[in-house]
Amino acid sequence: MLKKLSIALGLLFVLSLLYIGCNSITLPPTGPDAKKDASKEDKNGDEKDFAEIIKDCKPITGMLTIYQHPKNGNAFMELKPEQLDKILLCSVTRESGDGTFLDAASMEDSFPFFFRILNKRVQLIYKNVLVRADRDKPAFRAVEKGTSDSLISSSIVLSKPHSTTGAVLVSLNDLFLFDRYNLARHLSEATKADFSFDKDNSWFSILKSFPANTDIEINMHFRAGKEFYSATIPDKSLFIRYYYSISTLPQDNYIPRLADDRVGHFITAYQDYSSMKPETPYVRYINRWNLEKSDPTAPLSPPKKPIGFWLEKTIPTEYREPIKKGVLLWNKAFEQAGFTDAVVVYQQPDDADWDPADVRYNTIRWLIRPGSGYAVGPSDADPFTGQLYAADIRISADMARINYTEFEESVNPLGINNNAYCNYANGLVYQAAFASSMLTARAFLDGKEKEAEQFVADYLTDLAVHEVGHTLGLRHNFKSSTMLTADQLNDKALTSTKGMTGSVMDYTPANISLDTAKQGEFWHSTVGPYDCWAIEYAYKPFGAKAPEDELSQLKAIAARCAQPELAYGTDEDCHGNSPSGIDPTCTLWDLGNDQLEYVSQRLKLAQELWGKIELKFSKPG
Repeated sequence: MLKKLSIALGLLFVLSLLYIGCNSITLPPTGPDAKKDASKEDKNGDEKDFAEIIKDCKPITGMLTIYQHPKNGNAFMELKPEQLDKILLCSVTRESGDGTFLDAASMEDSFPFFFRILNKRVQLIYKNVLVRADRDKPAFRAVEKGTSDSLISSSIVLSKPHSTTGAVLVSLNDLFLFDRYNLARHLSEATKADFSFDKDNSWFSILKSFPANTDIEINMHFRAGKEFYSATIPDKSLFIRYYYSISTLPQDNYIPRLADDRVGHFITAYQDYSSMKPETPYVRYINRWNLEKSDPTAPLSPPKKPIGFWLEKTIPTEYREPIKKGVLLWNKAFEQAGFTDAVVVYQQPDDADWDPADVRYNTIRWLIRPGSGYAVGPSDADPFTGQLYAADIRISADMARINYTEFEESVNPLGINNNAYCNYANGLVYQAAFASSMLTARAFLDGKEKEAEQFVADYLTDLAVHEVGHTLGLRHNFKSSTMLTADQLNDKALTSTKGMTGSVMDYTPANISLDTAKQGEFWHSTVGPYDCWAIEYAYKPFGAKAPEDELSQLKAIAARCAQPELAYGTDEDCHGNSPSGIDPTCTLWDLGNDQLEYVSQRLKLAQELWGKIELKFSKPG
């Protein structure tokens, strides 16, 4: 009896150990999938030597080092231990379109991210900065538990750690060469043709790396499963290019500046749980450059480091001065903020060996896209503070070929606006074409070659000052066109000093007078009162040590918003000129304080053009 009891107690003891062990020990898999899982684990753990993987590859060194195989197109990224868990910024642009469903040079998202290694995989993690709390507050721990980052992509660690640096290699193809923006679904919905992303026929069209940024362009192939019609796509497939620019965040003494709804700036915003007693749960910083006076005691002082723009050497020589003029017009606004020569322009030499894609250079670039008149002015901002640190303005050559531009119906009109979206250039090229036709019909520039060249130059100046305004942090102001009367618009002495509108950030048509004897300026030649006010709010230095320290001065500036010449309304107020816009005076492509008078004049101009078109536009042959 005792012997049986001893055996039973022994079995009970063994079973209890097994139960306890099950809470801390992972048992090997069993069943039919056990061999498959084990082989997978062995495969993932069978990394090759670092040098063996890259022995035939071309190195592209910089902030992040990339190796590309010259034959198969595969690319690998080197990640050092100190590059893991470090916040970087990625800005994405759709570089090409298809002429029907997707447009070119479309600014996509800009997001902070970091790399981390987990279970022999490198993950590219989108860092959540939408909800925050001060690290020294108890709420910080609650935010960490209550919110989540997002996984964008991942790759198996392919190599053993480098013997000297400890770096590992991962597949750049896995991290970036995929349909992140669901274009296949978008194209399928637009065409009913069952599009799919074809990774085998997609590739890296650009791989560049510099000290402060690494740029990756992917050329993505999409194939349709059914026939569909498009006037711009020759067969059942198309290519779309996306440009990823990865950069480091600025590290300096920058103090963020709080935003005010009464003045239009791009913002960096987040919900703050550091305190439960604020007027609003949101903290909103304006996007701006870190501009500091060389002499803080002087009413007017040059900056320690100006905001510099480089004109790319691809810009035709005859257009460089007009574009430069448009950039420098902003110095008038910065004087109201206490700065002289805050903005400077440099010319890239013909023998320059630096690349405009290098984030250390703010560039204005000239691109060739036949039949596409556009310009964009994207800029990069620190997602934690709103500090701007890079800008890259692109102007297509067809912006200057206004006589070849045709008016076309907008098939897919803009719906709800993204506050960073700008298609000023698309409309401006139509306005220039209409103005050019009117001047031809009136023989206004007949035999006046210099005046005709000046018309195009002034038009490019207008374009440049608008796009540069975006890179300085300013949003659209579609209410500013109400500043002057129809008669005042043709007073050159007035418009050349005060402006045709309150802001160059409006969408402003060519100013064409019914009376040719009273023709004023066709295009903006100076920034407006609103522009000076918005720059003053963003850049006037107050010597603050924290954003809250300058609130009283900022509120005093914003309180001037009731002045008529500072009227402000933006994308959300007009809804892209749709009937859902809440303010009839906040309108795109109007001019003057009487919208009905403006429309009446435009109709008369169109009738005048139709009356002369057969005589003035018909030429032998």
